[in-house]
Amino acid sequence: MSNRVWVTGYGGFMGVHLVDLLERKGEDVLATYFRPTTDLRDSKPQGRVEECDIRDLAKVYNLLQEFQPEKIFHLAAQSYPTVSWEDPWYTMETNVIGTINLFEAVKKLGLNCKILNACSSAEYGYVIEDEVPVREDHALKPLHPYGVSKVSQEMLGYQYYKNFGIKSIAVRIFNTTGPGKVNDVCADFTQRLVEIVKGIKAEKR
Repeated sequence: MSNRVWVTGYGGFMGVHLVDLLERKGEDVLATYFRPTTDLRDSKPQGRVEECDIRDLAKVYNLLQEFQPEKIFHLAAQSYPTVSWEDPWYTMETNVIGTINLFEAVKKLGLNCKILNACSSAEYGYVIEDEVPVREDHALKPLHPYGVSKVSQEMLGYQYYKNFGIKSIAVRIFNTTGPGKVNDVCADFTQRLVEIVKGIKAEKR
């Protein structure tokens, strides 16, 4: 029996791969995106795809009311630390207000769903060599607005669980790379290495 699953942030690197995985598992997926950071033309979801600005409370509420998901993977975010310095307002509105909109709508509708709250290793801030691997109880001292927004997002999930019983889990995701990942140091460096090994491009000196 399939579950109804809403993936916010389908337009990002992880969202595309997650939607593909969930559909291959037979889940009924609602995939929403806003200002995609990956090329969606190569992705062919079987289920429903809609544009949704997570900052739009009415849109979030209406989608939840109509779709009634049993699981939500909340990936929608402004996810670039550099952009968060250039536009901290958009970063906070998307990551913090957007998360409030999601949890408030779930609360008002009384939905019994589970939420995966995608947070970040950026919450830790500066970590010295002796503190690696980083423990979950390491102090959260973010160094940019993006990291601050993710601490807020994680604490919102905790608050809504303690006060209203909304089930959620926060995952502090570290750097990721893979097919379709572009425009970050990890992805670009990896692509360059593969090209060099395969002889696709001559190594720059």
